[in-house]
Amino acid sequence: MKKRILILSAIFSVLLFNTAVFAEESTKTEEEIREEILENYAEDPEYNKMVAYSPELAEEYIDMLVQDRMGEQYQIEPTATDTYGTIAYCTVPVIEQSTTTNCSAATLLQTMYGLGKQSSVSGSTYAQKQSTLYNYTTNSSAPGARIESTPGTSLWVYEITLYLNSHLSSYSYEYRLGENMGFEQFKTYIWDSLVHNRPVMLHANTKYLSYYNNTELYHYLSLDYYDRSRGIVTIKDCNYDDAYGGSHSAVPVLEAYYAINKTSGRYLISD
Repeated sequence: MKKRILILSAIFSVLLFNTAVFAEESTKTEEEIREEILENYAEDPEYNKMVAYSPELAEEYIDMLVQDRMGEQYQIEPTATDTYGTIAYCTVPVIEQSTTTNCSAATLLQTMYGLGKQSSVSGSTYAQKQSTLYNYTTNSSAPGARIESTPGTSLWVYEITLYLNSHLSSYSYEYRLGENMGFEQFKTYIWDSLVHNRPVMLHANTKYLSYYNNTELYHYLSLDYYDRSRGIVTIKDCNYDDAYGGSHSAVPVLEAYYAINKTSGRYLISD
């Protein structure tokens, strides 16, 4: 009996040692993280737009990512899951886009409601609030403003990311290019965002979503629910066309992934 206890104690000690070594080896320095992030974003179109507009803003964004990644090296408990840890969710309303081209502002507004930050967006109607968001990013004095005003077009991904982060004190948003993202990465990103009460935005090609019946639109969407045991998500679509807009439950998570992965220049915006 004593021999068995000694053997078990020895095994336990080895496991503790190996775990400690693994944790030490997996921890990166701040400079290593910065170099890795800069390498990943070097050829990114959205990042290059931000650099062209304001090198200072781009540097601040990288600093934010570095600090966020540093924090990710430590375990953070989920805050919005079911009892069994299979479902992560937020609460995002469906807000119909007020023009045919401002799905970006509508989906950003949906996200602001999901974050509980809607009161910071001026306007008494959804349409007025959407106008506020669009005008904010096209105003040359605003952080994240465009290089040039382009009325009638969607907000840039980096503009949306900077705007969201300007209203948060922790757990910052990041935009990630979908074409180089693996499926497992995608599932991890949306899960981690939702469990921290951060709604997800898809800068998507609708062709890959079944409920669009092969209709191809470059369109912003909200994702606010993920059941990883069943492999399904809920998408809140701001489309003014009733054939596509609304709340869509039980959408295969693979379809959501393909919507940002199968077409170049599509992004995931998440915590």
